[in-house]
Amino acid sequence: MSEKAVQIAPSNKFALAAGEIRDDLHEWATIYFATQVTTSPRSQKEQRRDLALFLNFLRQEFGNTLRPT
Repeated sequence: MSEKAVQIAPSNKFALAAGEIRDDLHEWATIYFATQVTTSPRSQKEQRRDLALFLNFLRQEFGNTLRPT
């Protein structure tokens, strides 16, 4: 039985002032990747691809990636 590797990485803390960014999934994803993602470059490439597909779906269905208010 093989053991599953565990990745432990410190969280990058950041704070945003109210109104500093729009409540847009694309902008939040950009911040997330810049501050929280610590996986390998190959894994990040795959994660970005998957997220881009989802954001493109939202744009096609709703015309934007803004969170409804």
